[in-house]
Amino acid sequence: MIRIARSLLVGALLAVSVAAQEQGERSDAPQDDKQVRERLREVSEKWLASEHTDRDLLTATVRAVLEQPDVGLPWLGGLVPAIEKAPSAPRSKGARELLLRVTLEFLRRQHKSEMVFVGQYDPLQPLQPLVGELLFDLLLETPEWYPFTFRVRLVPALRDLQPRIPGARRLDAIIEMTNDTREPHDLRKALAAMLAQWGRGEYAAEFVRELQTATTEGDGEDRVTATLQLADYYCLCATTRARRARIVRRRCWRRPPTCR
Repeated sequence: MIRIARSLLVGALLAVSVAAQEQGERSDAPQDDKQVRERLREVSEKWLASEHTDRDLLTATVRAVLEQPDVGLPWLGGLVPAIEKAPSAPRSKGARELLLRVTLEFLRRQHKSEMVFVGQYDPLQPLQPLVGELLFDLLLETPEWYPFTFRVRLVPALRDLQPRIPGARRLDAIIEMTNDTREPHDLRKALAAMLAQWGRGEYAAEFVRELQTATTEGDGEDRVTATLQLADYYCLCATTRARRARIVRRRCWRRPPTCR
């Protein structure tokens, strides 16, 4: 009898332990999409209904949107029609500011990750067309609050979000910036590759020749580095269709044969 009682007690304790573990796992499990959207509405409403001066509140709202970007970004994209319909309305101004800050935070995180691949900024597609307009404005009409040295970070996002050649005004402005030797070299090089993606490869020729020359100079290690950089640049200059046909990878230059 004692043995039977002990066995029953051990069994009961194990059952309680398993039940507690399962309960803990359920409590730690990610929230479903409906719960996430409800939380986003709750958090964002505080910002949208405010005077839009509380930066801490804005930061908290941005964090909530990007906590689960696969849900948060499409949810934020649902505000775009209202912004376009009544751009001067107070709520629209708050929503536009939220969209801008979410976009910049998304770009910051991608840059910090040091990952580079085709389609990296596609999660921002639900925010179109506003996100593309904001990025073009930051690039071509850079406000004082946005660091000039950060403009090069805008180019990879524009490459994914603007696969086709833009209108004449923006195209001419980008060409002018690419040709302006007073602009940073890395920015001009990135813009030239974007122009090549749009079918205007003549502006990238200068940077290709520069890299080709580097492959013949210096010691062996320098030449190998230059060769990898050249392969990387060939990848960047490929058309959108060719770029999207490639396998997503950490850095294009790490596998140069597939870039040609």
